[in-house]
Amino acid sequence: MLFIAAIILMGILSTPAVAAPIPEIVPYAIPDKNAVLLDSELSIVTDRFLFELDWSDDGCSNSPDNPLDFDFMPSCQRHDFGYRNYKKQGRFDEANRKKLDDNFLADLKIMCELEAGFRLMNCIKIAKTYHKMVRNFGHVDTDKTMKKVNDEAGKHLNNAADGAAEKVEKILNVGKDLVTVA
Repeated sequence: MLFIAAIILMGILSTPAVAAPIPEIVPYAIPDKNAVLLDSELSIVTDRFLFELDWSDDGCSNSPDNPLDFDFMPSCQRHDFGYRNYKKQGRFDEANRKKLDDNFLADLKIMCELEAGFRLMNCIKIAKTYHKMVRNFGHVDTDKTMKKVNDEAGKHLNNAADGAAEKVEKILNVGKDLVTVA
C-alpha cells in the first residue's frame, strides 16, 4: 500500500506544470481608471513612466514625521510625491492641490485606524491639523508662500515694535512734561 502511494506521489510530482496563458496587451494603452492592472500591464506603465517621476521627499516638511509616535512619514512621502509630480507635469492647480491634500488626509486617517480609543481620537485630530496646514501653506509656489508668511510675520513684528516704540515715546514725553512742569 505504501509502495502504491509512493508511485502516485511520484507521478504527481513529475507532471510538468502548465503555464498560465499570457494575456494580450496593447502597448501603452491607458486602462480604465477603475480597472485593475495585471502585473504585465503595470510593468509597461512603470517602465514607460517610472524614471520620469520625481521620487524625492522631505518627509513631513517642517512638522514631525512621527507625532506622538503616529507614523505619518509614508503619508507625507506620498503627499510630496503628488505635489512634486503634479508640478513637474504642469497639472498643479488649485483643484488638483485640493485633491492631493484631501487624499493626504484620507491616507493619514488610514494610518490612524491602526490605533484605538483615546490614541485613535488624538491621531485623527493631529491628522486634521496636518491637513489644515497643507491646505493653508501648501500653495502653488511654496517659496512665495514662505516669503509671504515671513513678510506677514515681519509686518506684525514691526507693527508691534512700532507700537511699543510709540508707547515708550509717549511715556518719555509725559515724563519730560512732568520734569519741565516741576
